[in-house]
Amino acid sequence: MMKHWLGYGLFLTLLAIPGEAVAETILQQTGVLEPGDFTLEDGSLYDRYEFEGEAGQGVVIQATSDEFDTYLLLRDASGQSLAENDDWNGEQNSIIGYVLPETGTYQVWVNAYSADGQGSYGVAIDAVGANHQVVQEAHADRLNSQGEDLYYRAQYREALELFEQSLAIRREIGDRRGEGVSLNNIGRIYDSLGEYPKALELYEQSLAIRQELGDRRGEGVTLNNIGLIYDSLGEYPKALELYEQALAIRREVGDRGGEGTTLNNIGAIYDSLGEYLKALELYEQSLAIRREVGDRGGEGVTLNNIGLIYDSLGEYPKALERYEQSLAILQEIGDRRGEGVTLNNIGLIYDSLGEYLKALERYEQSLAIFQEIGDRRGEGLLLTSIGGIYDSLGEYSKALERYEQSLAIFQEIGDRRGEGTTLNNIGLIYSSLGEYPKALERYEQSLAILQEIGDRRGEGTTLNNIGLIY
Repeated sequence: MMKHWLGYGLFLTLLAIPGEAVAETILQQTGVLEPGDFTLEDGSLYDRYEFEGEAGQGVVIQATSDEFDTYLLLRDASGQSLAENDDWNGEQNSIIGYVLPETGTYQVWVNAYSADGQGSYGVAIDAVGANHQVVQEAHADRLNSQGEDLYYRAQYREALELFEQSLAIRREIGDRRGEGVSLNNIGRIYDSLGEYPKALELYEQSLAIRQELGDRRGEGVTLNNIGLIYDSLGEYPKALELYEQALAIRREVGDRGGEGTTLNNIGAIYDSLGEYLKALELYEQSLAIRREVGDRGGEGVTLNNIGLIYDSLGEYPKALERYEQSLAILQEIGDRRGEGVTLNNIGLIYDSLGEYLKALERYEQSLAIFQEIGDRRGEGLLLTSIGGIYDSLGEYSKALERYEQSLAIFQEIGDRRGEGTTLNNIGLIYSSLGEYPKALERYEQSLAILQEIGDRRGEGTTLNNIGLIY
């Protein structure tokens, strides 16, 4: 129902608002969500309130209930969304802090998070200063959410700018929990850009804060992300140790989505170590959880990884089927990076089947995506794949050119596995050209790196190639 309360109402239990004193209470009221109220598209109920505000005025809006999980929405007079909040600082109650952009009428929607939520609630709207702590915290949260949206669209530089703005606000107001979140997210940006030392430094800072605050869920998230760094660097024992720590925490706190993510990542370790059946088992566990919790992006990623296993086992039709399922999901949700990865893997299938022109087409599509989003590691991987096509076609100078470009990128970003693999591939080119001393030199360099990082599969491949020289 539409509510037009502008004065004080009956009693209700509200949250204490940290920061400076409230300048004016605009509304304080109790209500009931019940059949016959407004409903959103998901079937959840909501009541609607209006208030008058002035440009530049800060407001803190609260909704509390002991009977359902509240969700708050702030809209302008036309119904355009300005801000939303579900759980404030881990509580089931909701708070929005916002600086009003113009003088006029605003709407507050008190909503139930789920379609079956209903019952009594309290709502309050307080006028505060624009620099009020809750207003600033909420502004930092919105910047973080906007950064997340850009991150998932692979607009990494734009996301980084928003995450850094959020971090600055959180440090200024002493929000340690939020600081840990922002540091973790900035680490994800540098990870995606292949700048692993920077990513690791930021993750370690985030982990220290989360452990200091006893934030077990956040600790599990960051341990998982640190594991990703060591995985990318080919340091599999370290990665596995961190993933196992993250998995234990995520199970302890009941984080099913996080459990699915970490099971996927552990599967990737066993894939890299050549233990395909163990990897497949973990991927299938991960896929079941991700479907259970409705994680479409995660489902697409794990289907891609299952495709990788079947590819490694030489079961190409099964691999291609999983890749095509993955690609459809990733394109549907706008995951550009995931789309690029899966196009690359489809190219690998056609490469394995000797359909080189089809493979090259997929690789070029994938390379364009990685260059567009600024993913240096992905660019390096695709240049390696394209080099392999030209090698197979006997166009050795083109192949060597692509491999050298790839090697420079991997050395620049500190990707040891990529460096070792590409040195092996350069050795293959020199071997095909009959330049055996040059080939042997590259193979020996490759072997040293692959042994150092424990990549047994890569080590075996390079040892075989050295044997062919002799």
